[in-house]
Amino acid sequence: VAVSTSGEITLTQYVAVEHSDPNNTNELTNGMTANVLKLDVKVTDSDADAVTQSVDLGSVIKFNDDAPTLTISLKQGAAVVVDETAGAQGPDTSAPAGTLGQTKVAYSALVNDTTAFGSDGPAAANSKTFALTIMGGDGTASGYLRSSDNAPIVLVNNGGLIEGHVNNAAGQIAFTVAVSTSGEITLTQYVAVE
Repeated sequence: VAVSTSGEITLTQYVAVEHSDPNNTNELTNGMTANVLKLDVKVTDSDADAVTQSVDLGSVIKFNDDAPTLTISLKQGAAVVVDETAGAQGPDTSAPAGTLGQTKVAYSALVNDTTAFGSDGPAAANSKTFALTIMGGDGTASGYLRSSDNAPIVLVNNGGLIEGHVNNAAGQIAFTVAVSTSGEITLTQYVAVE
């Protein structure tokens, strides 16, 4: 913090400071502790009489938070595909027993990601996490049908594992979608879809 001969204040920041509210990405600090930094102003007249007064400058020295930024989009041609033919008609070494097929696709193969942690830097742990969300909640129609009878397949969130169930949440599992801690997507198919 510097003051010029005209009273102009210059604040220069070199290190990120702590902000207490993780839910406020544009948080402004409260200022310094009261009366630790004062601005003294002295005026002198032509016969050398002088008076000085001070204001609590620290109270108005504040720092605006630098939140991380994230922009993601699906890559052109991105796909998570299970070939149910291999699971039903031939050997599929990637398919667990009792399934029609399974595929795993890395996050980097699916998503364009521009993450910037800003001046605060990444958190020591869990700086980037992944989760799957059903926009309409449990029981939302997936848009898929079981091929044997055209029964609808609805989505259910089972502790972070998304399950496609036939007809309702208690119905037969048709497929599951999982995301790993690295963002890898795993699609496992149990029932043929229309």
